[in-house]
Amino acid sequence: MRSLACLCLLLLPLGCARVTVTHVQAGDRSPGVHFVRPRPYLLVSSQGKDLKSEILWLPDLSQEYTVNLVSGLGKANLNLKLKDGWMLTELGGETDTKFPETATAFGNVLETIRTAASDPVGLYRIDIDTAGNVKLKKQDWMNP
Repeated sequence: MRSLACLCLLLLPLGCARVTVTHVQAGDRSPGVHFVRPRPYLLVSSQGKDLKSEILWLPDLSQEYTVNLVSGLGKANLNLKLKDGWMLTELGGETDTKFPETATAFGNVLETIRTAASDPVGLYRIDIDTAGNVKLKKQDWMNP
């Protein structure tokens, strides 16, 4: 009985197989599948007198992560999908992008930009705080 308890204690550190997701610093070369979290941007362009807008999802290089399958007792499968080689779109299950809620939060953002900016055409970083307030910051190519 004692030897069975000792064997269990020795096997305990092995644990069950699992998937880990870890935040890493930019340029980190640790093992695993690396991905970067996306950040929404609003691209405003003009077509004559009309403004056209499009939401783009671009990499936020300060938000790099690795996914690893850690072996242990039992069997584990890792199912993940990357879009464009950097954006994790699926990790072993369902995802909800919350896009409808995000689109609703913009409301009349394009009209606000038109009236507030002398030159509204450009790329805007979209920041959404925890209360759901949307702030746009026009990106300057020379000073992002």
